[in-house]
Amino acid sequence: MYLPHPSPRPGTYRVTNLKAANELKLATGPYKAARDAYVAATATYTKSVWHTQSETEDVTEDTKSRWQL
Repeated sequence: MYLPHPSPRPGTYRVTNLKAANELKLATGPYKAARDAYVAATATYTKSVWHTQSETEDVTEDTKSRWQL
């Protein structure tokens, strides 16, 4: 059975892994926030277009299938 080379100090790999995970979280945080805001804004806009359209004109089955949410 192969055992990996022991770390110079116990827990070093864990500390390194936690540090890398935290750096990744800090680096990707702004991207994820912007992505979530974009998705929410797009959904809100699409829903408002759907409701505005359905209130102002006769909605046919064809229109409903094109704007299915």
